Amino acid sequence: MLPGFPKPILSRGGPVPFAMSGSFEGPSNDGFTFTNMFATSSGTPRTGSSCAAVSSAGGTAILIIPAAVAGRLRITMSIWHRSAPGGINRTRSLSYAIGAGGFVSLGSVTNTSITYAQLTGTFDNPGMDDVTMRFEGSSTSAFFDDWAISGVLIP
Repeated sequence: MLPGFPKPILSRGGPVPFAMSGSFEGPSNDGFTFTNMFATSSGTPRTGSSCAAVSSAGGTAILIIPAAVAGRLRITMSIWHRSAPGGINRTRSLSYAIGAGGFVSLGSVTNTSITYAQLTGTFDNPGMDDVTMRFEGSSTSAFFDDWAISGVLIP
């Protein structure tokens, strides 16, 4: 297990698949760095007793997967999201960056749905570069839970 990484599902010994996931249950935020976000038990989590919530200013959460883990793999990322009651459209999005490159959107939704839905996407990381997973909400009362990231060999 790599230090600072939550719940590895598969072991990694060289260029083989990996998978990790979490649901913001512990004090470590599953290794994510939050900006204007926080873990809470009051946001009606999808599973467990906690989820990530966006503060009033909007917020982001970032997790960096090192090149030694994510290099030369096809990466799939996902996260579950929902809005809070209130009738105001709130944007939630999922994106990634490879190495020092800019963020690329895997999906975005703007609605008032209070039912959890999944944002997911797949991309190739053909070089030996770090991969950054980012999810964000545009304003208060957006909730996120049950994230996953995995990598398999590029065919």
